[in-house]
Parts: sequence; structure tokens; C-alpha cells
Amino acid sequence: MRALGTLLAGSVLVLAACGDRSTGPPAVAGDPVPTPWRTEVWRGVAVDVPADWAYGGAPLNVAGDPVACPAMATVTASGDRVRAGDPRSVPYVGRPLFLTDVCQAYPFIGPDSDPPAVPSVWLGAEVPAGAEDLGDGWVRETMAVAGTTVTVTSDDRALRDRILGSVDRGGPCAPVLPAPTRVRAMLIEGYGRPQSLEVCAYRRSDAGDLVLAYATVLGEEEARAFARAIDHAERRDMDCGDEPPPEWVTLEMTGSSYPGAPIGVGGTQEMVIGCGVVETGPGQTFELDEGVLDSLRVQGLPAVLSSLIGPMG
Repeated sequence: MRALGTLLAGSVLVLAACGDRSTGPPAVAGDPVPTPWRTEVWRGVAVDVPADWAYGGAPLNVAGDPVACPAMATVTASGDRVRAGDPRSVPYVGRPLFLTDVCQAYPFIGPDSDPPAVPSVWLGAEVPAGAEDLGDGWVRETMAVAGTTVTVTSDDRALRDRILGSVDRGGPCAPVLPAPTRVRAMLIEGYGRPQSLEVCAYRRSDAGDLVLAYATVLGEEEARAFARAIDHAERRDMDCGDEPPPEWVTLEMTGSSYPGAPIGVGGTQEMVIGCGVVETGPGQTFELDEGVLDSLRVQGLPAVLSSLIGPMG
């Protein structure tokens, strides 16, 4: 099973995306780029991409028309904002979600018309399967798999083949949730010292179920930062109102014992994020405040979580 990245709080637009992992498949002999790779997932489909590629948008369907909001890099691989002037010069992994309300029609025209300036991977984009010659050696190749798409745009055939050849089904998270889940059990002595945090983010489909949008496993430093933020958050009841929540996040915090800890400390604790709160145990709900959100400003999350994307425009 692939190890893989997380998400969000319940009240905003669209959450759609996949995830990454900080330690992915290593480069192998013959790789088109001599770099580590990371694995991303989308709706139960996994694909490997160069680990230093940024995050951005991809074409999505709005009122029957494909648009991108935008199809360019917006967040670096580490979770920082891409510097002004760089978005069109940074390779990226794009997802069909709103990162701005200034959208581009697809196929692109103007400064974003083909051929592009940088390679990219789109996950779940509104693009027909097949290969499209964009000129100057650039090709956009789309694979249909498991009811979604993976699109690679590059002027390097070896790179396209390497990425598309890695497409597989699987990942650490269930691909679909029939309904929002709640935390039903709690470790008696607690999970102890945080070691990792698995995050699985879902969005509501037109059919009404919750489909996997983004997944990752955060490391020890990020897991501890999240735990500290929860410790400082205020208690708040979960109230989703009358409408089904548009998105949901399941988490698994894994921890270990520590010197002087009571017998039984350590293990894996399920948690959820939804409707503006974090549930860490049955009925133990805390506000998804700025401190908690700050602990999630890592990897691709600022390009996925609605609360981290910021004002539109």
C-alpha cells in the first residue's frame, strides 16, 4: 500500500484534490529527472510525480464549460506561496478546484495558450482521454482510469511515460465514504508522543457520497504541531446544520510511549475534521481555529483547504 496527504474545515466552496508524501519513491536508473518522487492520490487513483513540483489548479466543469481557476503553480512543494512572477515558470500538479475566482476558459488562449512553458500533471481534469500535440514538441496526454483522469503535459516523452506508467489504484484511505464518519473509540491512556498523522480528505459528489480528494501521511514534526494546536483550541460543539457537509476529513494520529509514561500509552487514535471542528474522541470536539489551520500549512494543503486558500480574486 502506498504511503501518502490532508485537509479542511467545513464551510467553504470546493475542496478537491489529492495528496502527497514527504518521502516517496526514490529515483531509479533511467529516470527522466534525477529527483525523489512523491505519490499523490485522487479518488483512489495514485500517481508518482517529481517531489519538488508545486501545486495548482486544473480544468473543471462550471455550468457545462471547462475552466481553470487557475491552471498554474500557486503553492510550492513545501507549502509556501509561489512567488509573484513565477507561477508560469514552475512545474506543478493541478487539481480541479477553485484557487481564485479569476478563471480561464479551456482550451487556453492568450498568455496561457499552448504550447505551455512548464510540464504539469492534472488530476481529475475535464480533459478527454488521448494525446494532443501542442506544438514545439509538447504533448498533453490523458489517461482515463477508475472513473477519473490523469493528464501529463511535457515535451519529454520519457517523463510522460514515467508518470503515466506509475498510475495505480490504491492508497491509505478508503476511496468513498457513504456518509460523514464520527470518532467512536478513544485510547484509554492516549496516543502518547505523536509520530505521524494520516489525513484523508473527502468532498461530496453529485451522487451524495464523499469521495477521496486528497491524502497524505504527515511526519513527526507536523503531527506534533497539529497535536499542540489542538491542545490550545477551545471546545466547540459540532453543528453541521440541516445540509450535508460538503467535505469531510478523517485522520489517524499514531504515537508512542515516552519515559515515565503510564503503561498502555501509545497507539493510533482516529479523529475527524468537519463542520468547523476537530473531533479527537467521542464527543471531544474543538474549534478549527487559526492555530489548528496554521499547523496544516504544509505540503499541498494551502492549495487544497478552502480555509487556507484565502480570499478569492
